[in-house]
Amino acid sequence: PNLVLADGTRVWLDAGSSIRFPVVFKGRERRVEVTGQVWFDVVHNERQPFRVMTRGIEIDDVGTQFNVNAYGDEEGTKVTLVEGAVSIGNVLLKPGQQAQVPVTGKIRVSDHADLDQVMAWKNGFFSFRNADIKVVMRELARWYDIEVVYEGSHYTETFSGKIGRGLTLRDLLDGLAQTRVRYRIEEGKKLVILP
Repeated sequence: PNLVLADGTRVWLDAGSSIRFPVVFKGRERRVEVTGQVWFDVVHNERQPFRVMTRGIEIDDVGTQFNVNAYGDEEGTKVTLVEGAVSIGNVLLKPGQQAQVPVTGKIRVSDHADLDQVMAWKNGFFSFRNADIKVVMRELARWYDIEVVYEGSHYTETFSGKIGRGLTLRDLLDGLAQTRVRYRIEEGKKLVILP
């Protein structure tokens, strides 16, 4: 894990993510605030529930393993449960379920989350299933700390596959070029996707 909280809860943070937490949990609850993508392996304590705050939603844990994807540049927040139980508002998730919480609108729950894909980042991979170029580039931008710009407006390619996060940006882009993605790099940190 990236860190272990005072109660023994283990936390992994993805690129571009953050967590705010007290040095010691006092009071009637254990509350943390997160941005980005965070994996939790929470130590159960029914006298002091564990709560995650992100993007205006509260996730209540019941001693479990779950993933929170709450990047500000995504359409909403996704909470995926692997083990145990969590509740979001009045929705209780079971293992294998994913709640999709749009910025505005009603929580949707899918029963068969792709846990391998959800956990790929924690296990050192990018994983895509029929993802459009903008979804792929958002992940690459966070991981490699680059800016992505599009010269065209019409991109129809979709991408599926698993790629190790240990590759250099150049190696990864060379692999994408095999799929007809054209690009150029400007000023070292700006990736321009060509039509």
